[in-house]
Amino acid sequence: MIYKKRGVYLKLYGSYILILLLPLFVGAIVYAQTLKASQAQAERLNNSLMQIVKNECDNQVNEAIRNLNRIAFDTRVQMLSNEKGKFSAEDQYDMYALYMDLKNSNFSAQSYKDVFVYFKNTDTVVSTSGNMSLELFYHLYYENEEFPFPEMETYLSQFHFQDIIPIRSGNGNRELLFTLTSLNSDLGEPSATIGIRMGADVLDRRIASAKWDEQMQFLILDSRNQVLNTIDEAMITDRIQYDKLEAGTDFQYDLNGERYTGLVMESQAAKWKYVLLTPARIIEQSAREIRKYCVIGLFLCIFLGFAVSYYLTNKNYNPLKALVDLFKGQQKNDTSDSTAAAPVNEYQWLELQVQSFFKEHSDIKHNLTENQKILRQYYLFRLLEYPLEEAGKAVEHYVPRLTDSHHIVLLFSIERMEAGEQAEEEAGLRRFIVMNIAGEILGEHFNVELVEIGEMAAAVAGLPGEEEGYLDSIRECIESMRKMIREQFHFQVVALAGDVHKGLEGIHPSYQEAREAEEYVSLLETDTIFYRDIKNANKKYYYPMEMENKIINAIKAGDSRQAAELMGQVLDVNYYENKASSGVFKCLLYDMMGTLMKGADETGCGSFFERENISLQISMKQSLEEKKRQFAAITESLCREAEARKGDGGNELSDRIMEYIESEYHDPDLNISQTGFHFDMTPAYLSAMFKKQTGKSLLKYINTVRVEAAKELLAQGTSVVETAEKVGFRDSRTFIRVFKEYTGVTPGQMKKMQP
Repeated sequence: MIYKKRGVYLKLYGSYILILLLPLFVGAIVYAQTLKASQAQAERLNNSLMQIVKNECDNQVNEAIRNLNRIAFDTRVQMLSNEKGKFSAEDQYDMYALYMDLKNSNFSAQSYKDVFVYFKNTDTVVSTSGNMSLELFYHLYYENEEFPFPEMETYLSQFHFQDIIPIRSGNGNRELLFTLTSLNSDLGEPSATIGIRMGADVLDRRIASAKWDEQMQFLILDSRNQVLNTIDEAMITDRIQYDKLEAGTDFQYDLNGERYTGLVMESQAAKWKYVLLTPARIIEQSAREIRKYCVIGLFLCIFLGFAVSYYLTNKNYNPLKALVDLFKGQQKNDTSDSTAAAPVNEYQWLELQVQSFFKEHSDIKHNLTENQKILRQYYLFRLLEYPLEEAGKAVEHYVPRLTDSHHIVLLFSIERMEAGEQAEEEAGLRRFIVMNIAGEILGEHFNVELVEIGEMAAAVAGLPGEEEGYLDSIRECIESMRKMIREQFHFQVVALAGDVHKGLEGIHPSYQEAREAEEYVSLLETDTIFYRDIKNANKKYYYPMEMENKIINAIKAGDSRQAAELMGQVLDVNYYENKASSGVFKCLLYDMMGTLMKGADETGCGSFFERENISLQISMKQSLEEKKRQFAAITESLCREAEARKGDGGNELSDRIMEYIESEYHDPDLNISQTGFHFDMTPAYLSAMFKKQTGKSLLKYINTVRVEAAKELLAQGTSVVETAEKVGFRDSRTFIRVFKEYTGVTPGQMKKMQP
């Protein structure tokens, strides 16, 4: 395995540099947060500033409106506004008194430049500056190109209710004119208009006192989009329009390459909107200061960090280099895969060397563990299958838990499934479940060893003695186990138990006894069988030749009741008196079925069993009474058919068909269609004629001939696969299915039953 030289060195150096880069990211985040905080603080200050300016200006407007209302309600103003023509001497006195009232009202302290009352009926003005005509008053105080006399005269002659307009004084300064028409007029038209002239500098002073930076700009707009305060004309653009500005909102505003942040509030006293324009650089000024110092500090850290990183990298890499050199000196020459292996760094190379070392030790340990497990299973299997002296001397070493004085073997047969790959996997899973549950439940009370034997799971339980109480505990454990499996995993388990034997040498006999108990599962119709419950069963059955002849004669005579009674007697004697074993009882059933077939042949009803399929009707899993009833039903049907066939003769066509089938059954293509083709008949017609003449199904007859031929071959020791080919089946699977269908057992089981 090759490695890249100084690969770790570069990674170490790079990691130190990466750590140094972290302050840059942190600084950027700090700067961004600082800018955000500065902007938020500036926004709060601007909101407070706007509120102060709005309140100050609104108060100024409200004060002016109150003064307008006070003057409008003055009795002299109301009296003079109703006079027509020229004022009388008394009116002149009232005008003088009104002048003195206005002059003494201390309006100058309220920053008003002028307060006046214009009487339209006499074209006279009474103001804080004296009494005079409107034209003279205009030329003295209001003359301006932007606001000519006719326009002023027209404006003062109109109705006004707390109106405010911007005007310019003679020297060009911005001013505000507050107007209100007299509320008491008998002329039906405005006869007196009260006006207050206030300089825009009053609002400018209010704004200036609230600003926290001189570069901030305030605009006061009325509903006609006129600017009411003093401001740089360049600040007014199409972007700032009264109708486009919504109160309480922010907006961005660019002017001459500089970005402004705008804030809008609406006046509560007049149809005004206050606009605050703050340069963005003011808000970002604090953050820029912080950024400057952060950048300087970060670059200093980076400069110093590179030097420190270089020093630390060399210092930390030298021990690693020494360790690599040490391993390289001890490494064996192995270049078998050096050209194909991908290059790695020093750490990875060392890791591979250490992993290789530990893997060798781990593999050895794992192999030893697995071998011990396999050996334990192997010797446990031999202990079950063979006597102790043949099992091997190392048995006691590999089954250390079997230290009790007595032992019992339990076999667990799992419910069979249909053949197939998934079925095999499911069967393996079920065996695994059974072994785990059995080990858990039995292990709570006994020392247990478990092993798989074919499709069964075997458990060897150690018992302190052979008292009956231990067997009761075994029974309880088995029932608990079967209940858990049935309820939680939904399949059945048959438990078979041998007898209790002393020492390890008793395990093999107990296993043989459990195997023998397996034969009684279907006969006794129970899922738990202990050998001691069936060990006294007889090994041969009672069925003398005389009894068989009586049954055949009864069938020939058509006496089905007599035949059924005789067969019931045979079953009772062997089951109750002789206590025949399951295997013996199975042989008895086959023998009795053979008797029925003999009777059918002698009565000319050979096709009866092909049609009735007696091998499937009588099963070992049926109870004794069910077997009796089944035999009785078969004998009754057989006798009834024999009576119906009495006097009937043979038929040449059916005989020819039978001869043809018996000579050609080995041909796998032989079927109803080929037979019909041979006799030049349609398959349906040929089959119907054959059944009418013989009472047999043509297909069943073909299969029967093949099965009978297969029995003879199996009896001669021919294999199942070879037998299937010789009797005309294309594959052994179909042959096994048909054979079992007609005989009730598989070909393999039939071979085992041969003597």
